[in-house]
Amino acid sequence: ARLGHRDREPAGGGRVFRRTQEIAAEELAGRTFLNMNRLHALEARRGCSLDAFSADGRPVRVGSGEMLFVFDKWGGLREYRAVGRAQLVEHGPDRRVARTISGESLLIEGSGEMLLVTAPAGGEARLDSTDSEITAQVIELFPGSQNIFAAGGVKLLLKAREESGGSAVGFFSGRQPVMAVSGRLSYERESD
Repeated sequence: ARLGHRDREPAGGGRVFRRTQEIAAEELAGRTFLNMNRLHALEARRGCSLDAFSADGRPVRVGSGEMLFVFDKWGGLREYRAVGRAQLVEHGPDRRVARTISGESLLIEGSGEMLLVTAPAGGEARLDSTDSEITAQVIELFPGSQNIFAAGGVKLLLKAREESGGSAVGFFSGRQPVMAVSGRLSYERESD
């Protein structure tokens, strides 16, 4: 079963359809609100995939065994869950893979302010990007602020950067990879 949605270009835009979002699964089931003819929840089962876009317009693909979309009565997404070997792949502006996030489950609450990734039993949740890799039992990502929190057997790898010019020397110069192990990780991006 497939369910698709095309976003229209704003008035005066060059193209009629700007981008397509699609949910595919062996089975799709919807529920409406009581006494309202509006979709409250959409469940997808077996072989699920979601093709969508990040807040800044980059293509994202999520795959998992099951997915649940819960909407508010105005049609806004209230909660999204991908469960069962969930994997999110985000592409960069150059269409190359910019980041991969995987775990037993992915949870997005509200309008995407937080993404929670949990590990499978005996395994690890993973965030792998072009500049770092994090594994842990739980990883929380905050896309708006770019803050990251992780807990439970955290391993952090800061990857070597090819273009690390300048006069920086030492442990965090970027010329060599850096590995860190801890119980918790807190990365808060400095704001201006």
